[in-house]
Amino acid sequence: MMGKILLLLVIYTAIWKADVSKLKQLGGREITAYTALLLLSVYLGIDYVMDLKWPFIEEAANFFLSKPAERIVKLLKVPS
Repeated sequence: MMGKILLLLVIYTAIWKADVSKLKQLGGREITAYTALLLLSVYLGIDYVMDLKWPFIEEAANFFLSKPAERIVKLLKVPS
């Protein structure tokens, strides 16, 4: 587990060093999108380090979007 934590620290440090100068030039929307992606990667990183069986992104998207997607498909079907 310590090796996984060290790996993630190295990765996040490299990302931070590469992006810190660019982040100062971004506007509010870009910072929000960057933060959302960073939080998503932290979620997946915690799941990786702790070997938790948290839902993956695909499962969460399926949970939240399956009913609206079924309605759209039903709406678009042509009756035979």
